[in-house]
Order: sequence, then structure tokens, then C-alpha cells
Amino acid sequence: MSEENLASQLLAVWESCTVLGDDNSTYLHKLTSRELENLREVDGCICFSLERHGGTVRGSTNAEVHHWVVDPIARTRWIERTTRRRLAPPASRMNTDEVVSRMLVAIRDRTQGVIVVMADSRLRLEIDQFVPSEGPRQTVTQRRKRVRTALNDELSKIGLEVTPWWVVRQIARAPKP
Repeated sequence: MSEENLASQLLAVWESCTVLGDDNSTYLHKLTSRELENLREVDGCICFSLERHGGTVRGSTNAEVHHWVVDPIARTRWIERTTRRRLAPPASRMNTDEVVSRMLVAIRDRTQGVIVVMADSRLRLEIDQFVPSEGPRQTVTQRRKRVRTALNDELSKIGLEVTPWWVVRQIARAPKP
């Protein structure tokens, strides 16, 4: 059967098929507005792949590719497997040790523009100067988490810590019983 005939048959039965498993919100209009990949017939079933971009909306450099099987006789459809396709290069690697070293120097020197001296003499790091907020949110969040952990390891050696708000303060001691 030609691809054109398979596509017509697929579109004709799609809405009447029972979904086995999760269909990941794959509605009929997504089949007609996107290009079906690897459309073929296998043992009476219509098989195809469909690239989905939900993750890219949230900053991922990968798209999910759903590999569908539609049985027009049994009127069932399901995603047989899911793979990933890289659409853009990943964010460049960050050297956590180098960033922490720069932070420690800035804290020591109270470098203007990256360190703010607060009214109570505590110091606040302008984190965007060290780990910019541009890029995928999950990448930025994970980078900042790694930096805060490494910075706290270094600061704890001199009795300091950095809060989640990037304020450097004395380590809070538990009261003695």
C-alpha cells in the first residue's frame, strides 16, 4: 500500500481507536499538521514515528520521537517505544571549581558589582555574574545547586556558609543542651 493510502487510512481510523497506554496527547490535528516519519505497514498494522517537541518548549535540546503502532482491524493504537533526537547542541560544560575559585576571591576582596555588602555587613553574591540565568531553566538550576554545594564545602572550612539566596553568613551553631 502506498504511503498516501496508509496516511489516509491512518487518519480515517485514528479517532475511533482505543488507546493502549498513554497517548501523550497525540490528537488527530497533530498527525495532519506534522510530517509522519517512516510510515509503513507491518503485519496489517500501520507503523510510523512522530517527533514531539514538548521538552524543547521547556528548554531541552532534544525532541521525543514516538514510534506508533495502529491496528485498524482491532481499532487500537499505542506507542511502541520512545526515543530522543538531538535538535541542538547541549549547553557548554561549566567548570564548577573555577567558578567557586572566582567566588572565593570576590568574597575575600568584596569585589564591587558581584558582591553586595548588606546593611548588617553580610555579603550577598550576585549569582548571575557567576552562573548566568540564560539557558534552559533546569540546566541553570542544577549548575547553581552544584556551585552552592561546592562553595559551602569551601566556606565551611572558615566557619561560613552561603544560603539559598546567595547570602554569606556565619554557620548557624546548634544551641548547647
